[in-house]
Amino acid sequence: LWLDKTGTVTQGHARVVSFHGPDHVRALVVALERYSTHPVALAFTRAWPSLSAPHASAVTQIVGRGIRGNVDGHHVVVGSPGFVRLVAE
Repeated sequence: LWLDKTGTVTQGHARVVSFHGPDHVRALVVALERYSTHPVALAFTRAWPSLSAPHASAVTQIVGRGIRGNVDGHHVVVGSPGFVRLVAE
């Protein structure tokens, strides 16, 4: 344990505490986040390591903004609210 930049005691990595949404959405997010090394993406993949997620294709990661791709026939976008709005238009 150490203090982060805000003075909060931390374990040094993000972790999923709860997920509010349908299981099929969680599977879409995990399928895409497997292609990312962002700390939040790693938290998702660590939270559900045995989740059977579909294959993602055409994955594009924009550093500092988010990630997008096609998963099981869906265009999936995960990231900052501004990135999601921009890509969804």
